[in-house]
Amino acid sequence: ALYNPHLWKIDTSMIPTNDIGLYAFISSIGCYAKCSYCKLADMFPKIQYRPIEAVVGEMVTINKAKGALHFTGDDDNFLMSPKRLAELDGAMSSKGLNQTLDFQARSTDVLRAKPYLDKDRTISVTMGIESFVPSQLLRWKKCITVEQNVEAIELLRELEIGMKINII
Repeated sequence: ALYNPHLWKIDTSMIPTNDIGLYAFISSIGCYAKCSYCKLADMFPKIQYRPIEAVVGEMVTINKAKGALHFTGDDDNFLMSPKRLAELDGAMSSKGLNQTLDFQARSTDVLRAKPYLDKDRTISVTMGIESFVPSQLLRWKKCITVEQNVEAIELLRELEIGMKINII
């Protein structure tokens, strides 16, 4: 196989070489959902979380070396554990990091994370809505309703947080 997930180490730091001020971070790998079109849960049956201290330590290193303006989360579903957003924000603040964030999340997790979402830190969320057709959501085993998708969109609008919507 070309890709062996067992060789991928979540604790591995990946300091970027670009100088554009936008840098990615990974705080977890895996997803609890088992959408029919996605194999991530099969590849990583157990969700792996990096310690927040390690993620923020990497951000501090990048910021010192590169002068970061913004960090983007490359986790497949950053809000699997919504309180991690508050932990990340607190840890970033304690280290003097005031950069903005964006990340990916399921609409149901955006709804659960409402108490932790802050437009001053989170400027954008990419949501895998996939469809506004109930039968497609069922067929794809999204375990999300059209109403939840709409509610998450309305919540981000209300909080003035930008969004990108993925539709299949």
